[in-house]
Amino acid sequence: MTSSPKSTLLHPAIFLSHGSPMLLLSKSNPVKQLWQKLGQKFSVASKTSSSPKAILLISAHYNTRGNEIRIAARDDVYPLNYDFYGFPDELYKVKYEAKGSVAMAQKVRDRIRESSPELDVTLDSKYAMDHGAFLPLIQLTGDKSEIPVVVMSVNTALPVKTLLEMSRKALAPLRDDLLIVASGSEVHNIPDFFKASEVYGDVMPVTKASVRFGQKLREVLEGETEAHRELASRGYHVKVVQRAYEGDILSEMAEYRKKWPHAQEQHPTDEHFRPLFYAVGAAVREGSQGHTHVLDVQYIYDGKNPTGVVVFGEAKEVV
Repeated sequence: MTSSPKSTLLHPAIFLSHGSPMLLLSKSNPVKQLWQKLGQKFSVASKTSSSPKAILLISAHYNTRGNEIRIAARDDVYPLNYDFYGFPDELYKVKYEAKGSVAMAQKVRDRIRESSPELDVTLDSKYAMDHGAFLPLIQLTGDKSEIPVVVMSVNTALPVKTLLEMSRKALAPLRDDLLIVASGSEVHNIPDFFKASEVYGDVMPVTKASVRFGQKLREVLEGETEAHRELASRGYHVKVVQRAYEGDILSEMAEYRKKWPHAQEQHPTDEHFRPLFYAVGAAVREGSQGHTHVLDVQYIYDGKNPTGVVVFGEAKEVV
């Protein structure tokens, strides 16, 4: 007798554009509201039976070079690092409480060492939580996280392909236990930002180049259509749920800097785009035929603001 399939929860991998610290002062920003809803949906706003054992946060503001990956390892509450300058005084008084987990940090380290022995993976007991981490976490979990948080560095020197493969081999199997949050930015052209009329606005300015780059990203992730773009341009939230990407998305991503429109303009340095590769790799599963990669994608976008959120995977059927 053949058993019927059952649904086994895999915690998702999320890529989000963390935006400006001014988001913390905004009362009605749609992206901020979206993060809060995601925190509730994925059971990290409060601890429940379906909550992950820990949140693995990859921050664009925690960087390593060479072949090094660092993982914050502590069991007590993280100190905060207010690593931004020239903002209102009240932003430097923001409080957030999240404890780490040495045991989970060791588990992530060991998995990476096993699957990618060429990488130098170290534990970091001195890391103070930067705004690339605490800015989204405050919205996802509230002012105090009931769930441990482990923070991983973004390597800015390794080939993109190496990061994708590391994440596919090491992080994807950990989604049984971890909610993966990759915090970066869809676009990060700081010169454009400072040309904006409101220098410290809570969004990056929308330019034709940033829109085209974003369109390419969504075409790769979920086959965005002209209809989606038309709705987004009118300020609607566009939602595409669980679309399977058939093809080698890892190869497509690995060549983004050479082949995607305006890539180097939108990311003069790409530490803010690289968190995406951690999330993509963690979501890619080998397909049933050869090395075809299948990616489940949910994308939610506010047309006025290129700080959208991409949610990869949610559950799969197992026999």
